[in-house]
Amino acid sequence: TPEESFQHSGSSAFNSEIIQLLSDRVDTEPVAYELGTSSLDRSVVRHDKQIIRVANYDLVPVHMSARDKVDPRGLFLVYDYPRRDVFYSIGGDPSLGISGWHRTTRTDNEDEMRIDNSALEVLYRHPRTGHIRQAAEFAGPITPKEFAIYCLVMCHFYPGTAGEHRGGALILEVYPGPGGQTQARMQYEMGFSNFYQWKTFNGMEVKETDSYGWVSNGKSVREAWIKIKELAEDRQYLPFRPQSRYLLGEMSYATWDPSRMRGMALSGYHDDRISATLFATWQLEDWSIPKPAPVMEPVYGRTPGDKPLHLVDFQERDDVYDEDSYEAAVNDFIRRGLARVSGGRR
Repeated sequence: TPEESFQHSGSSAFNSEIIQLLSDRVDTEPVAYELGTSSLDRSVVRHDKQIIRVANYDLVPVHMSARDKVDPRGLFLVYDYPRRDVFYSIGGDPSLGISGWHRTTRTDNEDEMRIDNSALEVLYRHPRTGHIRQAAEFAGPITPKEFAIYCLVMCHFYPGTAGEHRGGALILEVYPGPGGQTQARMQYEMGFSNFYQWKTFNGMEVKETDSYGWVSNGKSVREAWIKIKELAEDRQYLPFRPQSRYLLGEMSYATWDPSRMRGMALSGYHDDRISATLFATWQLEDWSIPKPAPVMEPVYGRTPGDKPLHLVDFQERDDVYDEDSYEAAVNDFIRRGLARVSGGRR
């Protein structure tokens, strides 16, 4: 079984308890969209959602069949609809793919299922809770040039604070993978230019380079994996909140290579969504610049009774608070303070 194979493959890249906690906190089911083409099966179109026109392409809402829920390749999965007040970081991991592949002709053939997916992940930081949330996802074994269309649509669907004309910020792996073809088509044929500029840190200062996109090498991959592990495995606050069970599935079957200090897919499985998430998080958190991790303050009004902080299960709290709970917490703090003062005078 996959579980038995995993047990004999080495250590897990992510703590299994953390994966379960993250899975328990998935709060949104995706709305599936398909890129409108002549191959679209009109019988699966949803009529309770609108067709969305993006960058001269149609995103058509479709019903997910039982097969789609197991194999969602080729679908845009939308977890949070676009908002204008946040910065969206869109990470892309291009693959060589299969020429002419389309989801309507996909098969369960083992050879096809082993082909790497081109993957997109859209992340943003929630302005109130501070959590990093997943807004959307795409994965499918399409070629680098075909992938450019999906990247363009995703970036213009999630422009955020960058504005609709410019589109959301995209960070693609351009070396040593085939992402250069994707990026070149987007820039020269589609007029898109909001790409991540690669930076290096020499131990004293950060320097921008003339390269655009993610550059994979031993150092960058190692640093990205170490940082994503630290972020995902923060037990107290769980600042990273993926919504895709397909991404969480890849995280469950990722193994850790202690010699290279990086994760990788278990044999027979994929890590394309993880890679796209690494790139998106790198850009969102600007990890090329060394800085202390932000301290997330506990949410007011969620501490049960007068328990000491080290005994409080902060995961039982909601992610948000309202003015009433904040005011109640302040009043309770003042009341207890006055009680201690008056008690000391006796």
